[in-house]
Amino acid sequence: MKINEYLKEFPEYLRGVRDATDNTIVDYIHDVNRYLDYFREKVDPSLETFQIDENHIRGFVTFLRLAGNQNSTIERRLHGFYAFWMYLHDKHNFPAPISIQACHIRLRKRRNPTQPLMEKNYITLMKRLTNELTKFD
Repeated sequence: MKINEYLKEFPEYLRGVRDATDNTIVDYIHDVNRYLDYFREKVDPSLETFQIDENHIRGFVTFLRLAGNQNSTIERRLHGFYAFWMYLHDKHNFPAPISIQACHIRLRKRRNPTQPLMEKNYITLMKRLTNELTKFD
């Protein structure tokens, strides 16, 4: 099966072309394996028809979301997987990777809004600030 050959060659590509660390290589291989999980479950259990295109990338993102992954994790998985896609393009004539935006995937950043200071904390802060500023006079 060609996919096993790809997985054996991929770490060498990461080390040589991307100058990746051992931890990055482990993470990226994990990301590729998650894509393979998706492909086996949703497309072809035998992986005989293994391919990558924008429809499969969207399916992969949906697969990850349904598994409970946060957007930040999904984005991280896509980075690793895109490195694999680039390797396949460079070494095995797969189609060129397309951007996440071109796949019409939206990854919202979850932000923690700033909480207002409670009145007692505001008063304490202002007293300390005033005290420090008077030292410059």
